[in-house]
Amino acid sequence: MVIALEARALQCDRCARTDQWKCIEYLGIPGEVYDALIDCKELNWFCSGCREDIPKCNAEKEDKVTGLLEKMLDRLCGLEDRLCQKVDVRVFEELEERVRCLEENVKESVDELKERLTENEEKVAQNEEKVGLGSSVAVRCEEDSDTESRKNNVIMYKVKEIDSDIAEDRKAGDMLFIHELCNYVLKVEVGSGDIEKMFRLGRREQGKERPLLVRFTRSEKKHEVMGKLKELKTASERYRKTSIAHDLTPRQRR
Repeated sequence: MVIALEARALQCDRCARTDQWKCIEYLGIPGEVYDALIDCKELNWFCSGCREDIPKCNAEKEDKVTGLLEKMLDRLCGLEDRLCQKVDVRVFEELEERVRCLEENVKESVDELKERLTENEEKVAQNEEKVGLGSSVAVRCEEDSDTESRKNNVIMYKVKEIDSDIAEDRKAGDMLFIHELCNYVLKVEVGSGDIEKMFRLGRREQGKERPLLVRFTRSEKKHEVMGKLKELKTASERYRKTSIAHDLTPRQRR
């Protein structure tokens, strides 16, 4: 696999497999988090397979060390029994001192290994926390972008839809309704240049009044319309049943 220099992608820092390159769009990592991972050499990114193997590797290393110590102790005990039978006290004491030094060296090595394993586990936990933080940032950025794209929108409910198979006719009917509602009922001057986009939500079905989404070119015009909704209470039957709401994101609707 060939990865271009300008590609914003990550390779596993453990297995370094060439087929494990992941672009930040696939991982859901924003650009600023990617830049932090590249700039900070102490941060590592692991593929899903390696993240699962790291705890197993640590456990296997601890088991091997424990097994090695048990074998060494068994051999030392056997050696001690044989020495008691074959050597004098002076030689035995010398050997005992050498064994004691060996045990201390082994203990220091084991302690050092455990300390390194603990450091690695902490780094893995920190990396997982930072990746989780990056995902949260990406979700917030996506939510903010969605909110921004909806800020000029309103949704009108119970607006009668013209029964026509021609989309342009239905659109013209909706535009006429909005023009009359805003200008004559709500007393808000709205022209064709004030509306950026307008369309019905959902599939068209016989006898069903689909919600009508209207996007104004300026947020001020939208707020002006929303501030005059009380005028609907005294409007004619054609407009009084209409309700108008902000276009909320799925998270805001919860």
